[in-house]
Amino acid sequence: VVGAAPGWNLINVLIRNCTVSNRDGAFPRGQAFNGPLIENCLAEHCFCGAYYEPGYQDEAHRDWMVSSNVFRYVNRGIYISYNTGQRIRSLTVEGNQFLLNCSSSPLAGGLMVNVPDPLSGEGTDWLVLKNNTVSMANCSQTDSIGFDLTMTAQAVVVGNQVTFPTWRAIRLDSST
Repeated sequence: VVGAAPGWNLINVLIRNCTVSNRDGAFPRGQAFNGPLIENCLAEHCFCGAYYEPGYQDEAHRDWMVSSNVFRYVNRGIYISYNTGQRIRSLTVEGNQFLLNCSSSPLAGGLMVNVPDPLSGEGTDWLVLKNNTVSMANCSQTDSIGFDLTMTAQAVVVGNQVTFPTWRAIRLDSST
């Protein structure tokens, strides 16, 4: 985890070519990575591959990129849990492979978000979702989602593949 303390900002932070694995047993909700740029990494047997909580630290309103990673046997590839009223300026999710666990509790997905109060303005201003694949490990579970774009103001969604029977391949809402 690479994060700023309240009142401090991080500049030019990169997590590249790292592996985090087997966090399932001791950390049932363990996350692999958190940082503004995550590239060419492997997260396997973790609850969540990349976790963001805008507003928890002074990292809200920044540009984030998750590129060319493999998230294998995870419940959630990328999970964003917004604090009330916080926004992400831009998020690029490009060229990632998500292999999800067959687990209906909680809901599994490639990119998922938690918006506590949609009336308070949480969300992402600009999202690029390009050339990602989402599949599920030997399962016919349908209680899952490929990409959740809830509370995204503007999005470019190109060349993504969701190859399992899902509840929704790509979820949009009226704000998107």
